[in-house]
Amino acid sequence: MTKIKTKVIKQRIRVLEFMRDYDALKTGRMLKTTFPRALDLCSFQLEPEEVDALVKKYESTKDKNCVEYLKFSDDVEAVFTTKGLEKEPTLPVHPFVPPQEVDQNTLTPQEKTTLDLAVHRLAERVRELIEIEFDRAG
Repeated sequence: MTKIKTKVIKQRIRVLEFMRDYDALKTGRMLKTTFPRALDLCSFQLEPEEVDALVKKYESTKDKNCVEYLKFSDDVEAVFTTKGLEKEPTLPVHPFVPPQEVDQNTLTPQEKTTLDLAVHRLAERVRELIEIEFDRAG
């Protein structure tokens, strides 16, 4: 779930928007066969075992062929806010904090130098191409 929440908070994904289309009767449930498709539309890049675990966790008690996608959506979108806060504004709010390894994407000085050189070479190449196009047009 941390993997999903981290991706949701970084990319501001609203899971409910992808799930809602599979619930024509607005029951809050969707078929187990369509749940992986909806997750795929969200671009979570989950392994089949992770999808199976989510299907089991959110399996509907009313219909064993369905998944409670509203519960899943509420759990995931809790990274943005606490549900029901407008009715009970004194509820404690616990913001989701992604794991630290997500923020440790730093470059060594050598890698930074290599990256800067590559970006500079790319910029020079783009300038050359723009000049060529400008000369053709002019």
